[in-house]
Amino acid sequence: MINKPKLFILCIIVVLSQGCATHEHIKVKYTAEKLTNNDLVRKSYKFGAEQEASVGDTVIYIENIYNYDIKNLVKVNTYVANGDLSLFFPNGKINFFNDTPYYSIYKYKNINLIQSKIIPRNIREEWVVYLPVNSAQKIVGDNLFYSRRYRYHSNFYNKIVELEDHPNFEFDVSRGGRVFNFVGKTIRTIDNSDVDIFRQELTYIGKSNNTIKFLYREYYKNKIREAFTHEVSYDLDEDNIIRYKTIRIEVLDSTNETIKYKVISDK
Repeated sequence: MINKPKLFILCIIVVLSQGCATHEHIKVKYTAEKLTNNDLVRKSYKFGAEQEASVGDTVIYIENIYNYDIKNLVKVNTYVANGDLSLFFPNGKINFFNDTPYYSIYKYKNINLIQSKIIPRNIREEWVVYLPVNSAQKIVGDNLFYSRRYRYHSNFYNKIVELEDHPNFEFDVSRGGRVFNFVGKTIRTIDNSDVDIFRQELTYIGKSNNTIKFLYREYYKNKIREAFTHEVSYDLDEDNIIRYKTIRIEVLDSTNETIKYKVISDK
């Protein structure tokens, strides 16, 4: 059993035209990062920093990750496709959609491996694939890492990933432009599943006379909690310091189109 968190042994299978295979082992770097307690809460603001928002913009948000052992959470590199993309192989195809995040948890020789799933010709064969993408976020060569679903372990440290050579990889690697865009890091569980996030946000909805209005929303598991959605308003003739729950905001300027503000405290 492999138990080193930074390096993993990969089994390479090179599929030849006659169907025979050769094996060797290579080392890849595990790129997911461990979380700290500070990562469990994400905020859209820094105390004292002047910010501006238009009507319909989120003025502030706070996201909390609940009910997880921090030891079972990691941050992973996250990409989106630069336009919808399909890659075809002799045994199936991979679809990438530009509104869907894709994750990279391994790197081989400075090449990030973006994870997706093959849609197989044989529906009984479920594969997870790892597409090599370079620092310019372009697909590299015509090879990909893959693991059959029955070998896809829930624990990263025990996962076996194989590399198969597909000579009929239908994609023009010389075409210009990026294939993917790096969008940052996403918090995932150690078995690479989604985490449950509780989000609170205030959205600016305008000004009437000297009263400013906001829409408060709560989300859990990316779904709006309708029972906790409501409008709040503040009369600036009384004070330009407003408070919602624990958050205190100084309103610097406001119109029916924009608001300038800074967060003073959240306790």
